[in-house]
Amino acid sequence: MRKIDETIRRVNPFADAYKMMWELEQQVLREERHEASENVTMYISDDRLHISQHRGKYNAPKINEIAMVFRSSDFVPPNNRDICIYPRQRELSRISTLNPNCDPMTYSLFFPCGERGFHIKSGLFLIAVLCTPFVRE
Repeated sequence: MRKIDETIRRVNPFADAYKMMWELEQQVLREERHEASENVTMYISDDRLHISQHRGKYNAPKINEIAMVFRSSDFVPPNNRDICIYPRQRELSRISTLNPNCDPMTYSLFFPCGERGFHIKSGLFLIAVLCTPFVRE
């Protein structure tokens, strides 16, 4: 893991420009001094069909994976995604899931050099879908 981290930080333009989630968590804990910290709920999505019902599709996971982290009073995941980025030299900003930099920021192992991801006019959506890993029995 250390070698992967070192490589990503060396070749990916986003790695040093933006805070990692661990850094953000540490900053929040320092600022709150462990007072009034909220619990984080992790929701593991298991709404895909069983392999026998739909061969060749993305099926129910065979391992526990974090699908999303969200805040909610009724424990229901949000319908829309609000993606925030934390630049080191500026205030936080929001980006759309359609932003071509969203994929390389989210999936750094698929885009190790920070190559632009899906864009409405690029046609890269098919490539991104084909590269998505899944477990098959």
